[in-house]
Order: sequence, then C-alpha cells, then structure tokens
Amino acid sequence: FVHSPKLADEYEVKGQVKLEFKDHSNVSTLVSRILVTTQKAKTQTTKTLDQTISRIGEDKKMVSLSMRCIDLNKEMIRCLGVSASVLTNVIFCHQEDSLWPLSEGSTVKKKFDEIFGQKRQVKCVEELKKKFKEIKQNNALNQRDLEHLKNNQLKAGQLKEDIDRVRYSLTVGKQEVDLYDKQISDLQKKYEECIKKVKEAQSFEKKRDECTTTLEYLEKSKTAL
Repeated sequence: FVHSPKLADEYEVKGQVKLEFKDHSNVSTLVSRILVTTQKAKTQTTKTLDQTISRIGEDKKMVSLSMRCIDLNKEMIRCLGVSASVLTNVIFCHQEDSLWPLSEGSTVKKKFDEIFGQKRQVKCVEELKKKFKEIKQNNALNQRDLEHLKNNQLKAGQLKEDIDRVRYSLTVGKQEVDLYDKQISDLQKKYEECIKKVKEAQSFEKKRDECTTTLEYLEKSKTAL
C-alpha cells in the first residue's frame, strides 16, 4: 500500500498493487505494479517503477512479462477484451466520477461516443467514403481507358483486315509473276530455237551461193571448150 510520505515521515514511500483475474479466454492472469511516491517541497509525485503481467501458458507454467517488453496498458485492454473507454468509464470508474450518466447531455454523449467507439465509426465511415470516392474516380479512369482500348481494338481489327488484303494481293501478284516468268522462259526457248533455225538457213543460203557460183563457172568453161 502507498502511504503518504508525510504520515510516514519519509522522503519517499514505495508500494505494490496486484490484480488477479481471468481474461476473455478464461486464462488466469496476475498483474503487478510497483509504485513510489516522493515528497518534494510543496508537492508529491507518484511514478511507476516496474509492472509485470503473469499468465499461465499452454504448458501450465506461469509466464511473466515486464513493462520493458510490452505496453502493460495495451496488454490489459487485450486481455480484458474491452476498450480503454469501457475500462475508464465503466469497469474501473472512480467513485467520484461514477455519476457521469447524470451529467449534462453533451458530457453524456461524449462518454457514450468514447464507450461505443463513435469516433472510430465516424472515422471508419469517412475512410469508406474516401475509398469509395477513390474507387469511383478509378472506375471513371478505367472506363475512359476501356473506351480507348475498344477504339484501339477496332483500329487493330481494321489494320488486320488491311494486312490480310495486302498479303492476299502479294500472293496473287507472286503467282502472276511466276506465270510471267514461265511465259518469258518459254519465249526465250522459242527465240533461241528461231535463232538456231535462222543460222541454219543462212548456212544453207551460203552453200547455195557457193554451188551457184561453181555451176556458173563450169557452164562458162563448158562453153569455152
């Protein structure tokens, strides 16, 4: 117990407070806090030296954690399964403050907002509204992008049709070129045959001229005899 340093006639007085309870999982829990009250010239100050929380683990052994490892206030809230407002205003409400439900309307409303997490609900609603607005904006941008993609898809389809027509034209043109090449090849062969026949005809004509000359010479010789 912490006594007044003045009554104890001491500069400082130490005390220890323990609380044993079962948490929301029905696990036995022991909370211990060591405090010290110091007497100064005109005032007294109280501070916490150490605080620990001990719980029975799965192996049925007591496990202790000190304030150096965890935040005891947050751990208590987690163990009890209630909010800080419920602890302050309901479970551990001081006798002097226990009549707050009979206070002014604004005070009562503020207390109930804290107990039922009204602020968190309002913040959550605001966050949801913000998210909804962002989603709506993103949907508008996505819709615009979708329109662009549809237009691009339409243009791509038209380009594909144009490419298919050009490819078909190229195929037909290649077939025509192959046909013309064959015709040219055939004509080249015929031309070569004609050249060969012309050369043969020229050779025969030359032999004919030679024979004619020889015959005239013989006839002249015959006449002279």
